[in-house]
Amino acid sequence: MSETLAIALMLIPQVEGWRGIDGDGGKSWGRFQISQICLDDVNRISGMNYTKADCYNDKFAPRICIIYLTHYGTAERLRHEPTAQDLCRIWCGGPDGWKEKCTLAYWRKARLYLYVAIAEIKARGKG
Repeated sequence: MSETLAIALMLIPQVEGWRGIDGDGGKSWGRFQISQICLDDVNRISGMNYTKADCYNDKFAPRICIIYLTHYGTAERLRHEPTAQDLCRIWCGGPDGWKEKCTLAYWRKARLYLYVAIAEIKARGKG
């Protein structure tokens, strides 16, 4: 797993609020807030048969996210090496979310969590 993907996987549940419940009026599930459209896409891409119940599972939900992001967040698709920003915005806005203005607020929220994590790591290093 790339460092960029690992950062995105850390940030996404933070932005989504660590919800173990349904979001978006019941249209998104678990702490990664996986929608049926995303789940169907991941099953098509992977040949797996993930279910709504898997979206609440701490073992399977990150795998679903990884499959989605490694499929759509490639250097070939983006025409540059993917960044944590690209991956978070793809998760929020779909395959082309990395270039959609509507995903910028999601990234701004994710970036705040990243800054906090970096500050905490630096503070520990000084102690």
